[in-house]
Amino acid sequence: MAALTLLAVLSAPPLGAEADEGRPRGALTKEVIRRTINRGIGPIRTCFESFLQRHPDGVPKITVRFEIGPRGQVVSAEPVGEIKADPTLERCILDAVKALRFREPEGGGYVTVTYPFLVHLTGG
Repeated sequence: MAALTLLAVLSAPPLGAEADEGRPRGALTKEVIRRTINRGIGPIRTCFESFLQRHPDGVPKITVRFEIGPRGQVVSAEPVGEIKADPTLERCILDAVKALRFREPEGGGYVTVTYPFLVHLTGG
């Protein structure tokens, strides 16, 4: 089986993204978000590896929009984009994202992040 390299590419504004429903906005830098996701990437990698065992032809890009609450917990997560991936893969990744714990946002509000997870297969 080819080696799997998981790339998580942050596409969030640098400080506190949009806040929904009139909620107060908090702030986390891209670097803090990136480091937290990289620290917790193991379960997400496992999701992709499991998918590859069932579908060796390739892995889709999964983009997740999630909201970080005032205490650093992920309060919601959903897949975004026109192309939806395998439902089992999506559920696995969403559960892994919801388990992440971030530092408390500056200002104590909510931070919304959109984060694509890309997989590259190397070797053979």
